[in-house]
Amino acid sequence: MIWALLISATIVVAIGLIAKLVGPMFLDKEYWHIDWREFIAGLIVAFLIVTPLVITVGDALSKADALHYEEFYNGVETAATSSSQDCHPGTSGNSASAGHSNCRYEYNTGQSYTWTEIYYVTVTKSDGNGGTTTSSEMRTRSVTDYIYNPYASKEYSYAIADSIRKGYDFPGVYVKDGEGYKGGELPADLPRGDPKQWLDAKKRLAEGNPRPVTALFGYDNYILAANDEMLKPYSEDVEQYLEEGILPDHTADIGADPLHGFNDLFADKVSFVGVEVSDEKAWQDSLMSFNAALGSKLRGDLHLVLIDTSLVNSPTDYLNALKAYWLSEDFGRRAIAKNAIIVVAGVNGDTVEWGMASTGMPFGNEVMLRGIMNFLPDTPLDPTQVIGTPHTVYPETDGDVRVTISDTPGVLERVVLKDFPFARACMDCVEEDGEIGYADLVAEIEPEPWQWAIMIVVIAILSSGWWFLAGNFELFNWLPGFRKSASNKEEPAYESYDLYKTSFKVKDRRRNPRRRDKYHF
Repeated sequence: MIWALLISATIVVAIGLIAKLVGPMFLDKEYWHIDWREFIAGLIVAFLIVTPLVITVGDALSKADALHYEEFYNGVETAATSSSQDCHPGTSGNSASAGHSNCRYEYNTGQSYTWTEIYYVTVTKSDGNGGTTTSSEMRTRSVTDYIYNPYASKEYSYAIADSIRKGYDFPGVYVKDGEGYKGGELPADLPRGDPKQWLDAKKRLAEGNPRPVTALFGYDNYILAANDEMLKPYSEDVEQYLEEGILPDHTADIGADPLHGFNDLFADKVSFVGVEVSDEKAWQDSLMSFNAALGSKLRGDLHLVLIDTSLVNSPTDYLNALKAYWLSEDFGRRAIAKNAIIVVAGVNGDTVEWGMASTGMPFGNEVMLRGIMNFLPDTPLDPTQVIGTPHTVYPETDGDVRVTISDTPGVLERVVLKDFPFARACMDCVEEDGEIGYADLVAEIEPEPWQWAIMIVVIAILSSGWWFLAGNFELFNWLPGFRKSASNKEEPAYESYDLYKTSFKVKDRRRNPRRRDKYHF
């Protein structure tokens, strides 16, 4: 910050000196003048008001920008709703819209109507003195439009609500066979019936088996924003593992658009590194269902890596490298989030040989992580046994989430949701009573060089405003004893008069450094 203040001060002083000393060389001295009092006042305003204000605001904005990261929220569908609208034909009226139907799909009946439209034109006239005047005049004209009838007697809209976004509207509207307006035929290209995806969602909800969903939302990450090396993981193996191609992204397509599927609410969070499974989709679906329970109940988000044990010499080193990579600047604002659980399963054949786990935070959930590492070994390579099949619903009666653990839970289901539940870290808590807090890291967040540059430019522009005012106006005009403007200057008093001479000696009663001349007749 010190260097930015020095640069700002240098620029402000330089602009002020240029305005005071160089300005009169190019501008009319009669109207441009900055005295030393105005110069000093300008420095005081710049250093005590403008600079602190700009830096305070700029620092706050830069901190807000630096803190912003993205994390996955997880949940399930909660409702499938529909609504209908009765369709009416257009009528003759006093506007173009009057002839149209209230529904989207309509056709021209060929019947016309005429209405009067008011509009305005700009008129330029001579003022009789060689000049012109411009005015706006109201005009009217007759407009002919057509009357439209709807194709259908009703149009239908559909929506699906979920626990994280609170709703998705299907684009467009739909019609149903046999509901043509006044028994008319419906065109073949109009969307008909209930959308299949909406029907599927309604069926799943009726069966108590809602679809899991996930989406990205913003949150503040003090650790990554502060770039505190003591709290960020480091590994010398990252480059080597990247060259070997065994460090996957924490979510497929995370650098572009990780969300896919209906309404863009799916994400692939299982990575396969040298491991082949019979059905990758089953693993992705299983983790989506698990995360729906984890996110709805504990606001967590688990990412799983299945890696061939022959590719890794040290499971601990691999986990450290994977976490360091996922938290690196390579992922930008989508670095692995504070609510994330990182699980690595070393696979040998059809069995998990070892398990490692961490979270997106430096500390916390140690018992849960130890449980994952203890219970994953010797687990068959099956998504229901490694991950599990928890069941999540939001009942319509009370709206509270209900997560049911399966009768034979998978390892992650049992450890993370039941035996040693995940605890989401508090990023903005203050460290006290033995709890770990990170709120003090905000003070360590410094603006980027380009942000400092913007602040310096703003300080220079605002300070230049003072020099402009000082050069064109007498800013101390309201203070007694200071110089007056020429328009308020008192008439000169004559000290001596000589009938035999043709000059009057003139002296201002008040000091006016701009006007110290003699008046000659």
